Amino acid sequence: MHIGNNTIQVMIADTLATRQRGLMHVEHLPKDSGMWFQFDDLRHQCMWMKNTPIHLDVAFINRDLKIINIEAMQAHTETRHCSQKPAAFALEMNQGWFKSKHITAGSLIEKPQTPFR
Repeated sequence: MHIGNNTIQVMIADTLATRQRGLMHVEHLPKDSGMWFQFDDLRHQCMWMKNTPIHLDVAFINRDLKIINIEAMQAHTETRHCSQKPAAFALEMNQGWFKSKHITAGSLIEKPQTPFR
């Protein structure tokens, strides 16, 4: 998957079960790796960090694969982080990854073609 000049590996969460599990209990997320969430419907989406031991950032993404907003999420919290507009996708990465790559709201994402779980 590509975001600008950056190539990343993603795990796909495209079922209710995989979206609910997300990155729970994952102790380490390799550099330039993340989780791609594909939602069943276009609406305001929210994420939380229950049972997730690493700090993450989440980018909410519209149908046109443009980032709507990016939210910082703290490990082991139940604070809801939501899209500012209806989102079709979300991408979770290690906290600070988007900022370090100068990726912001409005940046375009290339949708992953080959899912792996």
